[in-house]
Amino acid sequence: MLTMLTNFVKTERSLCHLLRIVQKYEQGSGAKLNTAKSEAMWLGRWRANGASPFGLKWVKKLRILGVYFSKGLFDVDTDNWKPKLDKLKQVLGLWSQRDLSFLGLCMILKCLGGKLILACCQDPLSAKLGLR
Repeated sequence: MLTMLTNFVKTERSLCHLLRIVQKYEQGSGAKLNTAKSEAMWLGRWRANGASPFGLKWVKKLRILGVYFSKGLFDVDTDNWKPKLDKLKQVLGLWSQRDLSFLGLCMILKCLGGKLILACCQDPLSAKLGLR
């Protein structure tokens, strides 16, 4: 069974405690955390930290639920917006062949395009955590 888990911890001590909890879960369930596939990223005041503790893969850009985040060293706007805008262009291209009124076009844009755009809108939490 494939399980994806996302956690935000404030200190290395918290990360150590989280990994102890995962270890207890492993003992009880028989499942194992594959540290070779597990990605971690330093955020906030720790973003310049170059250490790679606990055998995790430390990255500068991370994808969570289809949205890319970075430590500010990489521009992730293109990664987040381009596929959505390309998809929106494709959907609108299909509807452009029909003779729609302005109101009909607005409805199509709102219904089909809204969900694509909202998926990439930045929430206040990401700025507070230092994800931008």
